Amino acid sequence: MTLVVFLLFQCEGGKLGWVERCIVCSTLLRVRDCTGIQDPVCIAIPNNPKISTLAWSLNHGYLACGGENGFLKVLKFESGTIQLITWNEQFEKLTTADEHGVIIVWMLYKGSWYEEMINNRNKSRVRGLKWDKEGRRICIAYEDGAVIVGSVDGNRIWCKELKCAGLVCADWAPHGRSLLFGLSSGEIHVYDSLGIFLRKLPIYCLYDIHGAVSLVDFTWYRFDKGLCDPESPSLAVCFDVGRCQIMRNDQDSTPILLDTGLNITCCAWNESGLILAICGQHRFDCDSEPETLENIGVVQFYNPFGDHLHSLAIPGKGPSACAWEGSGSLRFAMAIDSYIYFANVRLKYEWTLCANTHTLVYTFTRSDSIDRCVMFWDVKRGITHIRSVDNLLGICGYGDFCAVTHKIESISKPYQITVYNSLGCIADCMTTELEPKFSVMTGNYVVIANASIVFLWQFKNPKTLFGIGVAVKARNKMRKAIQRMCHIDQKDGSLASQPPLSLDGSSSTATDTNMAKLLAIEPSQNPIVALATSETRSLFIARSNGNVIRYRLPELWPEVCIHATDKLPVRIEVNCDATVFGLIDEHGVLSLHPIPESEDGDTSMMEQLSLKFSEFSRKEVWDLKFSTDNPSTFAIMEKAKLVMFRDTEAEPPIHSSVYIARFADLEVVGVQLDDIIQQCEHPKLDLVTRIPCKTLAECRGLLEHKQLDKAKAYVEEHPHPKLWQSYAEAALQEMQLNEAEVGFVMCQHYQGIDFVKKLRNIQSEVVRRAEVRAHFGDFDGAERLYLSTDRCDLAIDLRRRLGDWFRVAQLAKEFGAVVRDSELIDVWNALGDHYYDKAQWPQASEFYGQGGDFKKLVHCLFRMGDYSTMESLIHELPDGHSLLPEIARIFTWVSLAAPAAKALIKCDQLKEAVEVCIQLNDWSLAFQLTQVSSSSSSSDGDSSEDDVLTKTSLRRRLIGHLRASVKRMLEQSRPFEAIEMLKGAGYFLDSAKLLFRNSNQQESIFTGEEGDTSRSDLGVFGDQATFTERSRRRETGGTEAVAHGKQNDLLQLSNSYEITRLIDQPWRGAEACHYLMLSQHHLYLGLFEQALRTAILLRDYDDIFDARKIHSIIALCAVKSGAFATASKAFMKLQNLPGWSTFERQKLDDLIFEIFTRYPPKNLTKSASSIEMDVMLESETKVPICVVTGQPVTEYQFWMCPACKHSAYESEISRVQNCPICHIPVQ
Repeated sequence: MTLVVFLLFQCEGGKLGWVERCIVCSTLLRVRDCTGIQDPVCIAIPNNPKISTLAWSLNHGYLACGGENGFLKVLKFESGTIQLITWNEQFEKLTTADEHGVIIVWMLYKGSWYEEMINNRNKSRVRGLKWDKEGRRICIAYEDGAVIVGSVDGNRIWCKELKCAGLVCADWAPHGRSLLFGLSSGEIHVYDSLGIFLRKLPIYCLYDIHGAVSLVDFTWYRFDKGLCDPESPSLAVCFDVGRCQIMRNDQDSTPILLDTGLNITCCAWNESGLILAICGQHRFDCDSEPETLENIGVVQFYNPFGDHLHSLAIPGKGPSACAWEGSGSLRFAMAIDSYIYFANVRLKYEWTLCANTHTLVYTFTRSDSIDRCVMFWDVKRGITHIRSVDNLLGICGYGDFCAVTHKIESISKPYQITVYNSLGCIADCMTTELEPKFSVMTGNYVVIANASIVFLWQFKNPKTLFGIGVAVKARNKMRKAIQRMCHIDQKDGSLASQPPLSLDGSSSTATDTNMAKLLAIEPSQNPIVALATSETRSLFIARSNGNVIRYRLPELWPEVCIHATDKLPVRIEVNCDATVFGLIDEHGVLSLHPIPESEDGDTSMMEQLSLKFSEFSRKEVWDLKFSTDNPSTFAIMEKAKLVMFRDTEAEPPIHSSVYIARFADLEVVGVQLDDIIQQCEHPKLDLVTRIPCKTLAECRGLLEHKQLDKAKAYVEEHPHPKLWQSYAEAALQEMQLNEAEVGFVMCQHYQGIDFVKKLRNIQSEVVRRAEVRAHFGDFDGAERLYLSTDRCDLAIDLRRRLGDWFRVAQLAKEFGAVVRDSELIDVWNALGDHYYDKAQWPQASEFYGQGGDFKKLVHCLFRMGDYSTMESLIHELPDGHSLLPEIARIFTWVSLAAPAAKALIKCDQLKEAVEVCIQLNDWSLAFQLTQVSSSSSSSDGDSSEDDVLTKTSLRRRLIGHLRASVKRMLEQSRPFEAIEMLKGAGYFLDSAKLLFRNSNQQESIFTGEEGDTSRSDLGVFGDQATFTERSRRRETGGTEAVAHGKQNDLLQLSNSYEITRLIDQPWRGAEACHYLMLSQHHLYLGLFEQALRTAILLRDYDDIFDARKIHSIIALCAVKSGAFATASKAFMKLQNLPGWSTFERQKLDDLIFEIFTRYPPKNLTKSASSIEMDVMLESETKVPICVVTGQPVTEYQFWMCPACKHSAYESEISRVQNCPICHIPVQ
């Protein structure tokens, strides 16, 4: 971080004292300490009105002045010294307190400040005056211990007399829940927001101080902007003896301790919380009078973690107050006597420029996150990419890549180096134990260093993986990446040193051992302070004693040691041929130094250069960059000025505050990093500027005024490729081809020479001008010229070369240009590529369909999930197309067997189609594919016979695979999956048999253990009946039935009586379950007669349900309906059934006795229709039963299900949608 003091002003008044502006009108100044007759103080009035009258109020101290145009202003002179000033940013209020204890709250109204509230306690001085973070409460602390907390509207919240006198300062905690009060004795007391004492703040920085110590101030960073981590250090406590501690909160037991060496007077955090400024006086021995001490004002800057950033010496005896400017500015103000000094702080941002790709890489922190983000910004196209990096330490860049060093969560190797390309993609990375305090890049090497150890790593450049690199690596073994390290103290005065430790090809154990050896060496007394590299593969290391050492890369071999300065170096830069380096010391002084080729080089030449550079020195320099194409030119940032040098001769300075990113081709690429970091995620292109040097600016001025002759003479006088190129381009725009060719030849611009030759071969002058406009990027102007000469073909060719396919299509449509079909296909496919790159799949698929690029069309349809269109594409593609297997793989991946098999069949891959069907468990389709039709079997020809043999072989394998799969599932107790597999394969009868066996058996069909058939339900019996019916229909189906009939009994299950009955009467089980549920339904609805008739039907299904269950429900329904004779028969059946326990039989007998002692065993009288229905049920003739109501059908016309052949009343079946038995839709 560099600081530059650039602005200074003094208040008017001279010996009269100081003058302060009036709060009311911002013009009047307060006058104090006026003795004798002195020079008058001039007070300027806004808009310079002529004053005609004055009147001074003796009682109140007001001064009224009036003048022309109705001017009237009332001014007030304060009598006391203003001690404290604080702002309320949220409510735009200013609060002041003077030495007499008068507190005034000022408000802003229409551009002027007015007194809103006045408080005059008139007992003690005000020592603390602070608003809380939200601006709603103010704390006023008096020296005698009185504390008042008030609201923004002037109401008093609470007041208290603290039991401690000598208050020095007070402040709110950022969260607003506690208050800190500082005492003159150095103690700090913590109270809550209601004035209740909590604890004393622990002081650790005075552990070795004896004697009187006074607290100067403490200041909180309130986390308004910048740091958002509440655990970051934010409370700074300063004492007059120079000690300071930075704490994370008021209970931090491990604060950061500082010994500034100053007599501290004030301190302040900046707006982002990244810099703490501590002001004070520094005592030193006077050279003229050794026994006396002199004081000098010093400001020291620290980061939140106590690292010293910079020291700034200022005139006077030290600031009495200081403050930071807001709104993202880093301007710092200090009050010294009657002067106010301003300093601009230049932060050392983590940033770099990848020059080859025009990518600016910088770091920032989002306002809502604590993670550091790395921005990759293409300043040429405005494209940005953001990557999140935790615990970032540094950034360096070169060419196409940048290296980011950061700390990771690892115990063995806690630091990582990651190389990114210009798009933010990782190219290579490695971990290390060495803390990377400094890092630089050159070529394919990354060099990091801590205070004593230098480590070099060669990363893998992805560009070497293509082209010639592939052939080289195919013939030769790929050389492993270089890793070397050295310690800067491992050499004597003659630079004879041991070879650096090489880590090439060594194992990880050896690498860790060598690293551990170097880390175990005692740290150097002259640590590393700066690194720099040059294009000549040299590394320059600056040490704290002022020595600069040149190392040869990649060997890390020390070659030359130069003593550059006695001050502490801060930064070094090397020119392009490594003959001169520039050094900026801790005081901002820039010096140049020649670099000898070796220790025994030409001493006379070095002495001449040293003498030349000894006269060169620039002060207050904070940035430096040498030109990449001229070793004698460089640019510096001096205060707020950009100065360019040729040798040691300076050009006129340019007012700017940019950071120098690059100096090449007589232009400085400047970056306004302060503004970029403020905008962070959305930087603007105008924040990157190109600033020409004097010669380039003058040459461009001549060319802009079209003075080519003078410009040519100027360029000949100051030859440079950039100037010749500018001259050639200007001559080309004026259509002076001979002069343009001369300029391109002088700057060796071969593309320009070829372009001039191309122009000479063009006959039309208008077309020439259009080509020139296109050459300079004015494509719209070039198109207009083409169209004006009726050369639409050239306009289309121009847009095609630019890749502007939308304009190509528009031109072809509007101007009726003849476009060949092949060119039109290229246009559609290019438009599809445009939308394809933007992931706009519907638009891309539309253009790919017109252009016939089926491969990308399939990819777009897959991204869209439009499988129906993809399936229709199978019919459009010819047989055997190379894209059909890819389409089949896509359908297989999404589990669509039918279109996948269709695509494979179309490319003559029957075997693969069957395998896909088996994989997706579509056995029905697999059997259809292997079906041999009668037409194919009866046709002649060898191909037909081969097809029949192939399908027959596949069918046998398919049946064997099906049988093995079913048995494996049954062994694994997965019967329902086996049933579904048989159903899908078309083996419906086997499915029904297996389902029946599974419903009757508790374990498995192979165990033979009988289960309880009462567990069967309507769904199971319905599935059995459905499978059986489908098997029956297949038996009359022709070829497919014959093919299945040959292998009808796939599992070879024995046909028991139950299975035979299942085949003969498939719907019997479903009928039983349906009538049981229907009778219960009627019973719960109170339809007892209908429930009884339905229950009587269950007597025919005693082989399915337990007889006790059947007769129990008949008895229940009969009792409810009053049919006691029927109930008596049912109870008699129950009594004769075996299997009752003694307790159950006793309960049954008791129930029978209780019922029939009340009611005789006779049925109650019924209606004629009811009697008719009962008679029909009791007759031996089979009567159709309505499956909806469970009652006999008495009508001649009724509905019959086409599938299960069950009957129902037409009026009843119309109320349902499906058949109650087989559940097919009712037509």
